[in-house]
Order: sequence, then structure tokens, then C-alpha cells
Amino acid sequence: MSKTKEIDPILAELMSPGAPFEVVEKPHAGQSLRMFSKSPQSLCTIFDNARAHGDKEFIIHNDTRLSFSEFFSKADALSAWLVTQNSLEKGKSVAINMKNCPEWMIAYVGIVQAGGVAVLVNSRNDAESMVAALTDSDCVFVIADERRLTKLRDAGCDIPALVTDPDNQFASDDNSTPFATALAHPPLSAPRELTQTDNASMLFTSGTTGRAKAAVLNHLNVISSVMNTEMAMETIIHRLANQYETAVEVIKEHMPPPCGLLIYPLFHVSGLTSVFLTTMTIGGKIVMMDRWDAKQALALVEKEKITTLSGVPATHWDMLNAVKETDYDLSSLNSVSNGGQAATQNLLKNISETYPNAQLGAGYGMTETTGAVSQANGEAFMRAPQSAGLVLPMVDMKIIGDDGTEIPQGESGGEAGEICIRGATVMQGYYNRPEDTAKAIKDGWMHTGDIGYLDEEGYLYIVDRKTDMIISGGENIYCAEIEQTLGQYEVIKEIAAFGVHDDRLGEKLIVALTLNTPIHTEQLYAYAREKLADYKVPHAFIIEDEFNYTATGKIEKHKLRKAFLDSEKK
Repeated sequence: MSKTKEIDPILAELMSPGAPFEVVEKPHAGQSLRMFSKSPQSLCTIFDNARAHGDKEFIIHNDTRLSFSEFFSKADALSAWLVTQNSLEKGKSVAINMKNCPEWMIAYVGIVQAGGVAVLVNSRNDAESMVAALTDSDCVFVIADERRLTKLRDAGCDIPALVTDPDNQFASDDNSTPFATALAHPPLSAPRELTQTDNASMLFTSGTTGRAKAAVLNHLNVISSVMNTEMAMETIIHRLANQYETAVEVIKEHMPPPCGLLIYPLFHVSGLTSVFLTTMTIGGKIVMMDRWDAKQALALVEKEKITTLSGVPATHWDMLNAVKETDYDLSSLNSVSNGGQAATQNLLKNISETYPNAQLGAGYGMTETTGAVSQANGEAFMRAPQSAGLVLPMVDMKIIGDDGTEIPQGESGGEAGEICIRGATVMQGYYNRPEDTAKAIKDGWMHTGDIGYLDEEGYLYIVDRKTDMIISGGENIYCAEIEQTLGQYEVIKEIAAFGVHDDRLGEKLIVALTLNTPIHTEQLYAYAREKLADYKVPHAFIIEDEFNYTATGKIEKHKLRKAFLDSEKK
């Protein structure tokens, strides 16, 4: 098993017997895994503990300011309504399909408390993909905003629904109920009994076939992810105490109240666990926006004294550019982290100069591992800023070669192979997809499809992907899906989609094609906008006379990529 040679002394102390994050070996699903001995029985315990924060502010969204007490009062009412008025059975799937908003968070807690499985639908997707997500996950109910429910209804989906519709835009039907109606219901007299092995959520992750798969996460998966993040935050505090030669309690007394700006979509694992649930657990405050706006984000940092900022390179670049046109006080930021894809040296330099009080951080993870499996912050990150961080102590990681044998952990620049993960955060499988699950999880190890290596200190470096996927603006775009969708256009003869580096987006999607009949590129863009979600529309089309092929008949995408990059330099 490839891991760090020895655990950081601070982490070792936090994980020692009797410590807050004591670690024990426990049997689970036929294997022995490291788990937190104090991990609660279910997410409901996390919710119940968070109720103690009472009148402290929890969620800020425009003019709405919800305390913990107000938030849980609404979530409790929703749980009761789902059980008593909708006869929700334990283990049944309920979809959440709306943009980031307080109602999304209320819906998540309400569904999970009621014993349901919260199915997190990509609200940015096209109607066909949304309907497919509900169908493939066997949803019996959906909680949606007016815009998404209208799309679902127009696409022929008549599933029962709760709808958030503050502007009364939704054409009411017999199968929908206003969200406010559920919030008026009295709470249940007794909560449903749930365990760590009960399923809690499904999040969607695409495969190279382009059809979204639902990754099933049980209560243990989500709890372990939240506690991993908590432990990482506690480690930072202990390091600060050592740096200033003072007690941990003194550092905590002088730290500002934790406050995070929610940039990630809540249907992403980072938005769900790293921001929403972790902030809830530590009694912090979450600030939300209706849509991404860099200048508004800067204004909110100053107004709400935001302490943590986590986003993808695109959002960081937007804020850095907006800073030049504004004059906001950003001194409250003490942590700025990057996810989605690796940050360039230029981006890191600009972040350091713009937010001098903030520690920089980065990590690597995936939906199937309920978030991060490697992470580094502050000094640990700056020692290896091109890495994806240090392997988390609760994670087993190994790198395997093409022949299936493990590649030993070595010096930087060592041999690369496929990254495989084992631990309490690894998903239960893909819902109703036993063959896909068997390909992904072998003998308890999650085969990520990402290619990387571990240096001698335990830093993980990502060098490539086995899957034909690009990450643009933090969103996964699978080339097979793009090729299949656009390839239906009758004027297109052959098509090849690939990604190229972009400072702002991380990668941008390029599509090369040969044509049956001549066509203007604007017609291609129009077709793409009609058939694809906005973030999947290509940044450029290249029309070729013919493609080059490998010996097995595959299009040589690397030559197309090189030709495109060469043309950009001219």
C-alpha cells in the first residue's frame, strides 16, 4: 500500500486513542477499513449536534438570513410532510433539482432525515439529461425550482413534485405542491432510525459512454468525508499554534467566526460535503449568490467577513481580474483553495499577492470517493504547489501499472500509473449498474481512471487521465458524449472532441470534424447550443479535410491537439 512514510505528528496526535479523531480498524463490507471511532450512527446525529448552534446565523442569501434554529425548523417540517403527506418509505429516492439556494439545503436535510436518499441532479443540464437522472435513480419524488420543474414537465416527466416558485411563474398542475406548504407541517413525533450502512445520497458522474451514472453514497461515506475535512481544519489550527508558540485554545479564541462563500454547485460533492455539511458541523456561516458574479463575490467577502474561499481556476481568475477594478477589504480571507483542476504557477502567484493573509491549498478527489483523497494547505502546499496534495491519512492509495502490479512510491518524477483508492469514503457502487461497479471497484479498491504518481514524501501528482474527459470551469465534460450528440448532425461525417489548456477554465473543449456537406461554423454552434448544456458547448470548431488514424483505426487526437495549439501561436 503506497502512502506517506509516516503520519504528520499533529495528525498522529489528533488520531490517537481518546483524541477527537481517534482512528480504529473496523470490518466493513468484507474488508477491514480505518474509521473514526467517534463517527456518528447517521447524518441525523450531525444534524442534531448542529442544532446546538441555535440563533447563530447559518445561511445568507440575498435578503434571507437563516439561523440554525430557523433552518432546522424548516427541514423538520419538510421531513414530516414527506413521510405523512407523501408516504415516503425509507430508502426511496427523492431528487433535488434546483440552483444553489437555502431551499436546496433544507431539501437535503429534510429528505435524509425522512430516511430517503437525496438524488442530486445537475441543475445546469438539459431537460433530457435531467429526466434520465430521475429515471435511472428510480426517483419517486422531486423537489425543484420553477425553472427546472417546467423543463421536466415539458420533457414529459410527470413525477410528483414540490416546487419553489417565489414569483408564481410555474403553471400549477395536479402533481405539484408549493414548497411553502410542506414547511407549514408539524414535525414528526419521533425521527426515523438510520444507520451508517443506509444510503444517504446519489451524485452523478459520467462515464466515457456519456450517460450519467449515479454514485451511491451511504451515511458512513458522507460522515467520513465531513470528518476528514474537519480534521484537516483542526490540523491547520494546531500548526498555527505551533508557529506562534501558543495554545490551540488561544488560536481558536482569536480566530474570526468561520464563514465560507459557496461557489461550487451543491450537486457537486465539494459543495455538498466540504462547504455545506462541514460548515454546518463547525457552526459556521455560508454565503450564497444567485449566480456567479466576481464583483458581487468580492463585495460579499468584505460585507460578511468571509474567511474561506474555495473554487475552480475560472472563478479565481474572475475575482483576481475584478479586484483590479474595485477596492474591497479582503483581509478577512484566511484560506483560499483550488479544486477541479490544477492551478498554474501564474494563478498561485496572483492569489498569494491578492490575499496576503490567506493560506493556499489544493486537493484531489472525485464523486466516487465522496470528495478529497489528497490535500495540502499552507506551508505543506507551498512545498509542492504542482502536486494534488498529500494523501489523507484515512485513505489507502496505490498506483498500479498497466500489468496490474503496484508501482512503488518513489522520488518526484517516478513512474506513473493508475490511481486506486480504498477507504471509508469509497462509494457503494453505481446505482443499478453492476457491470460498471465491478469495473470501477475491484477487491475494495476504487480504480479512478486517473494517472499519477506518489513522490517520496507522499505528495500525489496527476499527470493524465485514462478516461477521455476534460474539466472545464470545474465541470466534467466527456468527449464521448460530445461526439455522440453532435455526431447526430447529418452534415458531420466524423468528429473528434478534445481539450486544451486554458488559464481561466483549466481546459477548454475543442471539436474537430470532417463534413459531408459544407456548412458555416455558426450553424454548428447553433446546433450545439440546442443539443448541449451551456458548459458543454465547444469553444472552437475545426473543420478538417480528413483525419489521421492509428493502426487500430482510431483518430489521432494528439495530432489534432498539436495542430490547434500551433495555429493559436500564429
